[in-house]
Order: sequence, then structure tokens, then C-alpha cells
Amino acid sequence: MGVYKDKLRGTYYVKYKNTTKRGFKTKKEAKLFENKVLRHKRFNDEYFCAVARGYLKHLEQTSKYSTYMKCQQVMEDFIIKNFPDKKISNITPQDCFEFRIKLSNSSYSTTTKNYILQKFKKVFKHAMTYNDLFSDPSVSLTSFQKTLEEDKNETVKKNTIWDENDFNQFIKYVDDNVYKVFFITLFYTGARLGEIRALTWNDFSRGKINIIKSVTSKTDHVTDNRKEEIVPTKTSSSKRRISVGSSLNEMLKDLKKQEQQKEGFNNDWFIFGGPRTLPTTSIDRKRQKAIKLSGVPFITNHGFRHSSISLWINKGVTITEVSKRVGHKNPGVTLGIYTHANINEDDKLLDILNNLQSETIKSSQDEA
Repeated sequence: MGVYKDKLRGTYYVKYKNTTKRGFKTKKEAKLFENKVLRHKRFNDEYFCAVARGYLKHLEQTSKYSTYMKCQQVMEDFIIKNFPDKKISNITPQDCFEFRIKLSNSSYSTTTKNYILQKFKKVFKHAMTYNDLFSDPSVSLTSFQKTLEEDKNETVKKNTIWDENDFNQFIKYVDDNVYKVFFITLFYTGARLGEIRALTWNDFSRGKINIIKSVTSKTDHVTDNRKEEIVPTKTSSSKRRISVGSSLNEMLKDLKKQEQQKEGFNNDWFIFGGPRTLPTTSIDRKRQKAIKLSGVPFITNHGFRHSSISLWINKGVTITEVSKRVGHKNPGVTLGIYTHANINEDDKLLDILNNLQSETIKSSQDEA
């Protein structure tokens, strides 16, 4: 292998194996290509599993821990198992296509299948960026399409929201005062679940709460134990100070008086839970029990936030004000969520349209 000058054309070329690569304008360009070929030659001996774990290590250093752990699980449980002893340079487009078929026949949801497929393709992109892999054999793989049933379930999930009557019916059946105040706070602030769980008494004063942090779960990859940690809010726009309303303010003040009677109380305690914040398992259990007893439509914890957005806009609060309250980056994000959360807007629009048309027709008939 070497770099040579083409005296006839005044350019440089590289010879390797039985191949000649021509057309380099300078010797430096030809040398860079030669080095790339040499690195690729060494990389040819790398096994797919080693490259995949290299990608994971890169992800661990550049992403949130929860993102890394999610990827690490599917990488080990499904992707690497399909190529345990194959060199990445020997993987062909046909191998990738067969991988997709196997994934297609699995029992995973379409969302999970697409996530696995995405991470499989990421390994090759990582190899091309950091290991000089010449070509990506997975480039032609396409995403999976959701089934009609999945589309239907997703539409129901998106469109299920509560109005104040639904919530009032639900809250009657929450039998613990701490959880009662918790769900009222969740519904009437529109904050994220993790943001409410992270609130301490330091964050509450003069009828307002400071939302500057959130609770997130993580799994220690050494001990495999799951634990929670307090992290900054999702984005800088998520940091906000919002009013809770007079009635909820009084409820929170009464709750604090109760908590102050407990030994060791201090303002670093969580508003909901005391020394430790309320577990999500307990929140889910209380929510599901009250939903079942009250007979209201099922919603997730995040559904409280969607319901709040819909409620305020239906009451005439501007998109801009709602956006600030819920900590969205801009009103467009709020509007996007609202339009898929509210399923009654077409009926309201039709009523307005009918009234407008009725007035127009009446006026035209009067003139005639």
C-alpha cells in the first residue's frame, strides 16, 4: 500500500489490495485516505458486539442516565444477541433485513420495535463516525407502521381528558388527605408529576410555588437497584413561579401545620411525603382506585396536565399565559398539545359556523 503521484494528470493516487483510488489533488489528501483505509483494516477485526458496547459507552458519557439505561437494556436483550460472534465489517444488508424480519415477528409493540431498530442503526452510524466503517448496511431499513388497534388506543389515550366535573367526582373518592391535596395540586397547577413530587416546603410561600426541579428514576447499572434523584427541570423555560389559587393555598397551609407536628420536620421536607417524596406506585394505586370508584374515564398521571391545559383554554385563558404556567418553551408547544387533547372543538366550531351562516342567510332573505 502507498501514495503515488500521477505525473500525467498532476494528481495523486493510493494503491491498496487490488484497488487504486485516484483523483487526490494533494499528497496530504491522499495520505489522509491511506490512513483511513489502514484504520478500517484494523477495524475489520472488530466484532459487532464490541462496537455496540462502544456506542453504549459513548451514550453513557453524552446522555442522561435514564436514556443510557433504556438503550443498554434493548442492546443487550435483543440487538447484541442477534450478532454475538460476527464482525461488523462482515454484516451485509441481507443480514440487516433478516434482523428486521425477526424483530417484526417479536411480541414487542410497534413503538418498541422502532426504538430497537433505531438503536441497531445507530451502531452503524457510530462506527462510520468513529471507526471509519466504509458503508452502512442498515441504511435501507424502514420503520414499522402502527397497527389499527395501536392507532385506536393511542387516539383514545390522547383524547381522554377531564373537565372540572370529572375531577370533582374523582377527588371525592381519594380517601387520604395528603393524596387529596396532591391530586388537586397536580390538576390545578398543570405541572408535571416529577415537578410536584420534587416540591419542598422551601418552594411554597405567599400562595405560590417555585418549580425549579423534578424527581426522576434511575437504575444503578452495577447493583441493578432502582433509585430516585432530584434533577433540574426539563428545560430553562420549565423553571417558573406560579400561583396556586386561594383555596389550594389554604389547603397547603393546613397540610404544613399537620406536618410541623411531626418529629424532625423542616422546610427541606417534601410537601407530599415528608422526608421522602410520595412513591409513584402509591400515587398510581390511589389514582386507579378513585377512578374505579368514581366511574370517571381513565387517565394517566400525565393526563392531569393535559386536562389542565384544556380546562384553562376553554375558560378563556390565552395560549401565551397557559404556556408560561405549564413551563412550555413557547405557545406553539402548548397549542399542539391542546389541539390533540381536546376532542370537542369540532362541535364548538360547527355551532359557531351554523350561527354565522344562519345570520347571513337571514340577512340575505330580509333584503330580498
